[in-house]
This record gives sequence, structure tokens and C-alpha cells, in this order.
Amino acid sequence: MKKENYEFVRYITNDNDARWADSEELKNASTIVSINVEDEDCPGSGIPVISDGRIVYVDNSDTHTLIIGSTGSKKTRLFAMPLIKFFALAGESFIATDPKANCITKHRAW
Repeated sequence: MKKENYEFVRYITNDNDARWADSEELKNASTIVSINVEDEDCPGSGIPVISDGRIVYVDNSDTHTLIIGSTGSKKTRLFAMPLIKFFALAGESFIATDPKANCITKHRAW
């Protein structure tokens, strides 16, 4: 991989050189939906990909996602909690289990 491509995410260039896509490419992808966190409804829902604190860009595609991180790396706070909120606001059907009770005991604001 070329050194200048290190700052990007998951795209393949015309010369078959894989690289990471930049934030503008992700925002313009066909499966990405932008959600204002202050709105009461969502045009779609999915895994949060990019956020500036007020606007969250989520992957609205029907895919599986694996989130891996060490204990205390904010997996619940940064991925699970927003995902559940966006599913609820978008009127999606879902089942959520919390065997360690992270959402209930640590995040009572929800």
C-alpha cells in the first residue's frame, strides 16, 4: 500500500490498490444516512460511522457488524446505545439483550 493512502478507509482505487476511504467518501456512499440527534424521527438506522456530535452518519445497509474492543473502550456507549436509539426512532423492529446490564446500570439517562 502506498504511504499517501494510509489516512483513508476501505476503498479500492483504479489501480487495484486498497486504501481507507476518507470521511467525504463515506458521507456520500449510497448506504449512509445522516441523522440529526435532536430530531424526533430518523430517515434510517444502522451502525454509527461518523459523528460530529450533532449529525451522525449511519450505515443503513442490511449487513452484519462485529464490534471488537477491550474492556472500557466505550463499545456500549459509542455503538450499542446510539444504534438502539436510532432503531427506536426509525420504527425498526429489533431485539436487544444486555446480559451484563451495561445499558441499565451505567446509562440511566436513556
